[in-house]
Amino acid sequence: MAEQSRSELPFWECVSQDLARLAEGRRGFAWGVYSYFADCGFKAIFLHRVAHLLYKHGHRRLANLLTAQAIARTGAEIKPAATIGPGLEIKHSVGIVIGSGVVIGKGCTLLHGVTLGEKYSLNDSHLYPILGDNVTICAGAAVLGDINIGDAALVGAHAVVIRDVPAGARAVGAPAVCLQVDKSAPDHSRMRGNGDSWDAEQEFRGLTLG
Repeated sequence: MAEQSRSELPFWECVSQDLARLAEGRRGFAWGVYSYFADCGFKAIFLHRVAHLLYKHGHRRLANLLTAQAIARTGAEIKPAATIGPGLEIKHSVGIVIGSGVVIGKGCTLLHGVTLGEKYSLNDSHLYPILGDNVTICAGAAVLGDINIGDAALVGAHAVVIRDVPAGARAVGAPAVCLQVDKSAPDHSRMRGNGDSWDAEQEFRGLTLG
């Protein structure tokens, strides 16, 4: 069974690594202030980290109020309960939606219009995706439901992903198919061990992306 959460670094360490993604490792108070006002993606992440901190300490109403302000200021809706690893980069914040149960690893990249959320079902279950480390989700893509996106995977623009994606793979289309698997990367496609996970390499053998 997969871990439903990751050990979280201290607040300021996460912020420091977020800043390091913006400009070749430059850090410091002045650079942080500049980035907050000049980069809506960083602002969205920073406000989420504050809201998440409030949420973890039981101040849920304050967390929700701050999230509402973040939506108005950045165009990104990131629920305060979502768990986001350090070093996230949001290149364009408008239209991004990250649901309550989402878990994102370290060093990930999201482009505009990305949705990470639940897939509605008849039994009213609320299950969300887990992203590994160094995952890239391109513009307009939707990653939905109780699935895992493996380390270093890439989800193409406007893809709709509803099944596990192995580590190092590229998933494109609606519904998404796996076009390439990096065999040197560890396979996290069956982290949940639910018995019916998608064997993308076998199902789409021979398809490659040049």
